[in-house]
Amino acid sequence: MHITLKSTGTRYQINPLTIIVFLTALQLIITLFSNGFVLSFDESIWHYIGRNWFRHGLVPYTGGTDNKSPFIFAIFGLSDTLFGVNYWFPRVLATLCQSIGIYYLYKIAQKLAGETAGLLVVLFYGLSLLWHATGSQYVAFTETYEVLFIIAAVYRYINTSNKQALLISGLLAGLAVDFRLSAAFVILAILIHALFRKRFIDLLVFCLGVVSGLLVLIIACALAGIDLHQLLINGLLDNFGKGSATDHTVAF
Repeated sequence: MHITLKSTGTRYQINPLTIIVFLTALQLIITLFSNGFVLSFDESIWHYIGRNWFRHGLVPYTGGTDNKSPFIFAIFGLSDTLFGVNYWFPRVLATLCQSIGIYYLYKIAQKLAGETAGLLVVLFYGLSLLWHATGSQYVAFTETYEVLFIIAAVYRYINTSNKQALLISGLLAGLAVDFRLSAAFVILAILIHALFRKRFIDLLVFCLGVVSGLLVLIIACALAGIDLHQLLINGLLDNFGKGSATDHTVAF
């Protein structure tokens, strides 16, 4: 897995994994050393909810509420259980997940457009994640996990060799939605692609996988004692109410 460049008779081999490791190191430096060594505002809320959940059995949407997935609260709850109040564990974990996403994005570009395209994707996407304007230090957010799962879902979709692989693709896409609703737009794009290709059986299998991914969240909440009605209100409907991103005209 490398790209060979020729220059005046000298051959240079560039390994995408080496670049990804370098980008991971840069991300860790930025997220761990450029934000005051403390939890951000959002991270503090999630840590508070996760801590109460894991330490005191106060499940999400009861003692503290935020319109985010219980999965992000669980990550911060696990962080508190293992290391107490800290800011570094969720960011290190999210950085590793982000790097895995970069790798799968490379594999997608490599398959569709060749090795050089894969390398360029790694550079452009990986470096863009380090920009201040893209929230470089705020890596431990729901979108990191959403993007990881949706990239993995697309990778499995374009590499489907059987119905099981397609089911896994849908499952990964469903898990992406479990973290953040915006993943539904990518799922819609996959569905449109399957329709244009007239892959109707594949479409049904993929949808079954998506439903399975959504059921993972519902079952996990039911087992944890999280009120499913509160999950619906805070995890879904709150995103379409007053003050939400949809509470504006198109002109605004």
